[in-house]
Amino acid sequence: MGYSKCIFGAMSNGNKRVVVVTGLMRSGTSAIMQCLQAAGIRCLGNAPGYEDPRTVDEGFLPTELMLDAQGGAVKILEPHCRFLPSGFEYVVIATVRDKRQQARSYLKMIKAVGNTTRMSDIKATRRLGRMLHAHQRRADAIIDMLDCSVYRISFENLVGNPRDALEPLAKELSLDMDRLSSPIRDRPAQCLKGLLEIELMNGSRTPTTPA
Repeated sequence: MGYSKCIFGAMSNGNKRVVVVTGLMRSGTSAIMQCLQAAGIRCLGNAPGYEDPRTVDEGFLPTELMLDAQGGAVKILEPHCRFLPSGFEYVVIATVRDKRQQARSYLKMIKAVGNTTRMSDIKATRRLGRMLHAHQRRADAIIDMLDCSVYRISFENLVGNPRDALEPLAKELSLDMDRLSSPIRDRPAQCLKGLLEIELMNGSRTPTTPA
């Protein structure tokens, strides 16, 4: 997500505002989108992941995407690779996660889609962790340049104390806290054995045993 000067002033009813949920993969972006949807904010893409195909390509994101997202929210992964077009009123929610747990979740997802690695899980997790640390530094540098409201939410705080983690958003966006926090499940912050997205699509609401 590259530099974009955010324009404020004409935010009377929020119709021109775009809420951008961003972070590295497996950091809690989908959970935040589920919270926003539950609180009444229109989210682009389909549950539970809320991924819009127009956010896949690297580089500047299409203006058409942001026009569609006005008054709602859009999820943009890997903010160091994708750039916001200027001329919109942004509120950015940036998710972060413990890199060891994030790397374990990343590896789990890779395996879930049928990919394999010749490395042991321990070695692969360490390598992914180093990669995620490097990408996070780049993402943080880009996000720090944004001239708009930015809220950083850690995955650990989100699942451990959702009301505390989401309180600034509830105030900024005038949302009901009970509805906003309702999708967060009672679960540990550690990487779980199952893929939560698949469980949600299958209708399961039972927390999976921690990995």
